[in-house]
Amino acid sequence: MILNAKEVGLLSIAFDAYYTHMYAQGTRRDIWGALAAGARGEEIMEVLKLCVVQGIQACNLGVPILDEEIARRRGPSGVVHEQ
Repeated sequence: MILNAKEVGLLSIAFDAYYTHMYAQGTRRDIWGALAAGARGEEIMEVLKLCVVQGIQACNLGVPILDEEIARRRGPSGVVHEQ
């Protein structure tokens, strides 16, 4: 499957705006490229919203694990001991 220029632009936005990357200069360049390739503002916003949702999901997964690990390492005095 070959992607057209608009699809490549939208994917590039997702890669650069994703919460693990957050490359502002690249995101700006990718938005300009996607717009030039015919992407609508609404399509770009949908891509950006998906990036936000993924970040929230990472917190939903990671925060409970962090809480469990801190509780596991907490000694009788309530102090967290490094392992």
